[in-house]
Parts: sequence; structure tokens; C-alpha cells
Amino acid sequence: MIGITAIMFGVICNIVFLIYTVKHKITNSIRYPQLSLVLLTDLLWLWYSIEIKSIPLIISGILSIIILLTVVLLKIIYEKKKIAAHFKERNCIP
Repeated sequence: MIGITAIMFGVICNIVFLIYTVKHKITNSIRYPQLSLVLLTDLLWLWYSIEIKSIPLIISGILSIIILLTVVLLKIIYEKKKIAAHFKERNCIP
């Protein structure tokens, strides 16, 4: 029960982070090396979970990776929009 509770809180924290990112459209403080390290960590935990055949951990790992990849995608989208707005503001063609 303790493990499942920890998994639920971990996934909830990731979901709250994703919701905040979508709502405020702010990804400036998120760095690609940080995202890469978290993704690597989640992938290793997923691999370990598969090795020990722990369904709750596997589900948690998959959800965490999906949420993280969504944040990466949002970061890329928001950065492209910011760059496009910068060029449009200066009447430049990007």
C-alpha cells in the first residue's frame, strides 16, 4: 500500500506540473538537460519495473514518461511561438 500511495502521489505531482505548464504557458525555467535527466531516470525505473514485473510501477513509469514527453513537446511549441512573435514584432521574416 505504501508503494502504491507513493506512485499515486508521484503521478499527481507530474500531472499538476503539466497542468501548470499548459495553463501559464511558461517553460523558461525548464532546461533540456534537466528534462533529459528526468526522462532517463523514468526510463530506467520503467526498465526496472518491467524486470521485477511490478504492474503498478510499470503503469506509473509509462504515465510519467507520457507526461514528461508532453512537457517537452509544449516547451518546443512555446519556444517556437516566442521566436515567431519576436520576429513578427520586429517586422522580420524568420
